Amino acid sequence: MLVSKFIESERHWETVSSGRLIQAPCVFKVKDRLFVSGRTCAYPHQEFTELTREFGKFGRGGPEAAEVDPARVEKYHHGLRTGMFLMDGTRPRLVMELLSAGDSSYTGVVQYGDEYVISDYSMHEYYPEIKHPGDWETPCDIYVSRIRFER
Repeated sequence: MLVSKFIESERHWETVSSGRLIQAPCVFKVKDRLFVSGRTCAYPHQEFTELTREFGKFGRGGPEAAEVDPARVEKYHHGLRTGMFLMDGTRPRLVMELLSAGDSSYTGVVQYGDEYVISDYSMHEYYPEIKHPGDWETPCDIYVSRIRFER
C-alpha cells in the first residue's frame, strides 16, 4: 500500500511505500488515531508474491496448472485475511484480523455510540479442499462485527 501526503508549502504530493500490501483499504479515525482495514496476507511479502504467481498459473488451467501443487493454492487462499491496522506514521501495524479467509475484504466502518460497526465479506465458512482450478468458487457471506476501541 502506498501512503501519500500533500506538502502544502511545496504544492506537491510525497508518496512512500507502507511496506505492506492492503487491498481495498477502508480508512477511518478513532479519536486521534488513524486505522485502515482491508485484505492482507498472513505471509511475508516474498512468499505471498510466489504464492500469487502460482495461484495465477493454477487458475488459468491448461498445462501450466499441472505444474502447481494444489496445496500451495490452498495455502494462498488460507493466508488471505481481512485485517485492521493502526497507522503508525506511514506504517500500518496489524491490530486484529476479522474471521476471514480466501476471497474476503471490502470493509465498511461506521461509528455507533462508543462502538464501531464493521461489515465485510468472506468465504471462510464454505472453504473447500482445492484440487482443481475453480474449486475456490464458493459463496461468500457478509458479516457484521461490533468493536469497541480502548485507549
